[in-house]
Amino acid sequence: MRTRAATMLVAVATAIVTITGTMIGPVQAGTGTQFTYFELRAEHSEKCLDVDGRGSGGATANLANVMQYECWGGTNQQWRIADVGNGYFELRARHSDKCLDVDGGATANLANVLQFQCVGDANQHWRTVPLGNGYFELRAKHSNKCLDVDGRGPGGATANLANVMQYQCWGGANQHWRFNAVQPAPPPKDGDSVWITSPNRLMCLAIDSRYDAAADMALVAVDRCYNVGLDGYWRYDQVQGTAAEFRSYYSDKCLDIAAASKDTNAAAVQYRCWGGASQGNPNQQWKLLGVRGGTEGLYQVQNQHSFMCLTRTGETRDSVVVQRGCAANQPANEWRVEPAVWIN
Repeated sequence: MRTRAATMLVAVATAIVTITGTMIGPVQAGTGTQFTYFELRAEHSEKCLDVDGRGSGGATANLANVMQYECWGGTNQQWRIADVGNGYFELRARHSDKCLDVDGGATANLANVLQFQCVGDANQHWRTVPLGNGYFELRAKHSNKCLDVDGRGPGGATANLANVMQYQCWGGANQHWRFNAVQPAPPPKDGDSVWITSPNRLMCLAIDSRYDAAADMALVAVDRCYNVGLDGYWRYDQVQGTAAEFRSYYSDKCLDIAAASKDTNAAAVQYRCWGGASQGNPNQQWKLLGVRGGTEGLYQVQNQHSFMCLTRTGETRDSVVVQRGCAANQPANEWRVEPAVWIN
């Protein structure tokens, strides 16, 4: 899913970074402008720069805090460089397109770092200082201080949830970052453990928390990926041709459409796996249809009984999932199906 940088070269005049032949910046493609995104991994912990989604406005809000967290593939851990000239750039989060920002334009040590809409101010402009080992300091233009993982909290500087701030540059590994290019995940293979997520990887398909997660006919909904347990992990089991069952790791039951309905808005549920194809009713079988040529790692998940597609009815916790027609370019029926990361 990810490629590691073997070498990194910085062209300071243009703030373009080349990583094994990949350039940070817009890549023109047939479907419009796309960007290369990167994880920013701290040297001391190998954890990712992460926009915290636990606040009242969620991970897309202005003032959402920035911390380090175990790298798990979420778009709130993916960043692109937007050149602003003179060797400086903005770091824009993929899930929100908002900027890495030193709160209030403060110049003091310990000033907090968060995300905020990009307004062009110097406290949102950064430059790289190469360290010669694949790592960089990231220095804020307004203060010339470094992006730093704070070691004062519980668990110290290597802990999940450790805060990120600015601090005078002193050469510590908690101020050293590498750019890890993010690539779309390959299609799942038979037997893979997977997450089925929204395109921004913030919402995961799971058993609705209002139901017994082991019960037949429990509704399937979405929840924030960091909330899900085994009820949000699925095994991809190929059954015939390119069709597959999705089996819940919690219940060992299959993703199903209630009552084998072919109706629009029929609910997705879990039900004991019963090999529906042998009965001429493959309502537990699903096919992944790549969208926009399959270059973005996104799929429609099509039921092989109704030939309709899994569709989210909302992007908040316990928004139920239904089947609807497989219309193109509808974000609500687009999903990622990617290897599940087991986070303790």
